[in-house]
Amino acid sequence: MRRLEEDLGARLLERSVQGLTLTDAGARLFASAEPALALLAQAEQGVHDTAGVSGRLRVSLPPHFEPLWHAFEGFGARHAGVRFDIFVTDRRVDLVADGIDVAIRVGDGGRGSYVGRTLARYQTVRALVADTRLLSPLVRHFLDFMAETVPTTLDPYAAS
Repeated sequence: MRRLEEDLGARLLERSVQGLTLTDAGARLFASAEPALALLAQAEQGVHDTAGVSGRLRVSLPPHFEPLWHAFEGFGARHAGVRFDIFVTDRRVDLVADGIDVAIRVGDGGRGSYVGRTLARYQTVRALVADTRLLSPLVRHFLDFMAETVPTTLDPYAAS
């Protein structure tokens, strides 16, 4: 604290036998720094606290992906604050226009500015998002979870 006071050329704390109190300069510095400190704390928590993810996750799946349901149930059990809106369709969805967070599809991922991640080999299975800047911590955590828990094959008739 003394070094900061020396660097600023101002006393920030009034020291007495009864304790410490902020000086006017200290109060101004604290008021200016408080929003930045809160933002930093929020950013750190977002990086470290995946146990507290919550919100609505809109997912588009093709009809024959029944084996993936266990992964959604497992993710929901770990994160009670997450609600799923599942849209089952074979049509190509416009992620932005349809408000879809994640689309899980079989194939090469299609065209456009989507970001794909291979979840399993069945030819290719990818989860798509419209833009990496739209990846919220919830979506990132969900994709990581799916990559860990998705079955190695989506063919229910494949040999075990």
